Amino acid sequence: MKKISSWLFLSILIVSLFGVSAVGVAAAPSTGVTGLVSDAFDKIISIGSLEFLLGASADSKFVGFLRLLVGILIFSIFFAGASAAHAFIPRNVGITISIIMAILSAVFIPGSVLAAIGSGYAVLFSSLLIGIPVFVLMYFIFGTPSTRLMVGFKLGALLIVWWVLIEVGYWANSLVV
Repeated sequence: MKKISSWLFLSILIVSLFGVSAVGVAAAPSTGVTGLVSDAFDKIISIGSLEFLLGASADSKFVGFLRLLVGILIFSIFFAGASAAHAFIPRNVGITISIIMAILSAVFIPGSVLAAIGSGYAVLFSSLLIGIPVFVLMYFIFGTPSTRLMVGFKLGALLIVWWVLIEVGYWANSLVV
């Protein structure tokens, strides 16, 4: 009986997922489930860009998104601190203080500072995503013993590293110039 009910639940779930996706495809972009999700996302981003406070002079949607992310990050940091001090601060007071500090911090951080924070993290993570494979391949080239078969693999790895570095240099030049 339990196996039949789980199969019935799974089939109802799959049929409902197909029904929801069919509604999203058949409906116009601003109506239906996809329009509802899009409108909800736009409302959340408008809160982050402070349109309700500043009107037409509000920040862009990108800065609003960054403002929301930084607010969540600040809340998490303050909540972790309040949780660590649970002997002195009750949990509900710690949550309240964390929310207020996160809102104040996120609202009063200028958009240019948020963009600088985002570009700093972008440089850090892109350097890691490019640098780690390059260093692993360089270790493979110079740190492993050389047999006839390995020399061929090492040559291929060297060509891959060379190609990656040329591509990175090309795209970095196009962004800077």
